[in-house]
Amino acid sequence: MLSSKNKKVVLCLSLDDKSNKTFEDLDQKINFNEMEEVHFVNIFKEEMFVSEFSTFTYPPESGKQDIIKSGLEQMRTLSESILGKNSVKKVIFECQIHHDPKMFVIKYLKEKDIGLVVSATRGVSGFKGLFTSSFTDYLVKFSPCPILVLRPKE
Repeated sequence: MLSSKNKKVVLCLSLDDKSNKTFEDLDQKINFNEMEEVHFVNIFKEEMFVSEFSTFTYPPESGKQDIIKSGLEQMRTLSESILGKNSVKKVIFECQIHHDPKMFVIKYLKEKDIGLVVSATRGVSGFKGLFTSSFTDYLVKFSPCPILVLRPKE
């Protein structure tokens, strides 16, 4: 079982079914009873599009609160299956919309003094993986704390 010196762990979630299944057995890898804080984090990427007449962002302002609310609900449900009967002193849910989710998470890890970050890969490798820049790859390179990378369940 893994543990963290400062007893704070962040679970970076993409909230898709495949990724969620990857986190199901996490309590067998991490002893959550030893943790002071468990942070469930999802950052939705904000995109900006420019045409010759205007610029617009996705998601639009009118839909952002619904996306955040839905993300928080999904994370709460997922936290019940991940944590189960473990007793964690503090569970924190962070769902945001940001133009650069990678940088947001690195900053979050530093600000909250996190001891361990957990992220799932999508399982893209080989020639396909050559042209994609994955969130988890970025964390491996720039995380200020140790990272546990979970492979997708087949």
